[in-house]
Amino acid sequence: MKTSLYERIEVWNERRIEKLRLKRPYKKTPEGFSYKGIKFQFEPNWEPLTRQLVQSYAATDASFVNVGAHYGYYACLAAHCGMNVTAFEPIDSNYQMLRDNLAYNDFLDRCRIIHGAVGAYSHITKIYGAFSGATLLPEKTRKPKSMYQVTQVFTLSEVSIKKEKTLFLMDVEGFELNVISGAAELVADVENNSWIIETSGDNLRTLGNQMIDHGYSLFHICKDKLLQLHKDDLMGCTLGGNFLFTNVSNVSNLNIIKRFS
Repeated sequence: MKTSLYERIEVWNERRIEKLRLKRPYKKTPEGFSYKGIKFQFEPNWEPLTRQLVQSYAATDASFVNVGAHYGYYACLAAHCGMNVTAFEPIDSNYQMLRDNLAYNDFLDRCRIIHGAVGAYSHITKIYGAFSGATLLPEKTRKPKSMYQVTQVFTLSEVSIKKEKTLFLMDVEGFELNVISGAAELVADVENNSWIIETSGDNLRTLGNQMIDHGYSLFHICKDKLLQLHKDDLMGCTLGGNFLFTNVSNVSNLNIIKRFS
């Protein structure tokens, strides 16, 4: 089926914006590293508690795994705080921006960046959209269906990650259940691993119940505090955004929770 002239123009314009973003100058972030990206990421009210949580887990000598790294703000923040970083990003222009941001700050020696997506099993497929809205679910894309690229999909469990304290941060546009289903060994390691996952709706309810059953405590990351949620709270829950799954029987994790509760 042929694409319309309007759709072809829309895709051309999106690609033009991608190229322009790659040429943006570097600016200092509130945390002190240099970065080029989206304007609102430089504002202090952009995900303030999530940023503080990454810094807090860095102080516990945790490693950092970023699934859907986008332009690399959180990968840079983690590296800036001394964490060893593994970052996955499937979109070509996003990956280039991620690599540029890490290289400009001399972070590459502590970072492993993987040009691909993460899911339930290893395969090659299409990813739709661009920028921060790219998704492996075609029904979720806000861009024309003809705007896609082919990407390798990995599983977290097949990527060699040491058995060590790790903070995972995931923003995968509705694909979070697929990612978790391909990370069974890592999810089972409740003692070492904590997770910050963007989710909402049915995905939140399913994921929340699964992770609580594994032994994690669930917290909604609000603007300035953590709000604990239990299984009963998930029924009919309308919250969305970033959620923290962590083991509060671990003393260092519990201290982080107390700090922000």
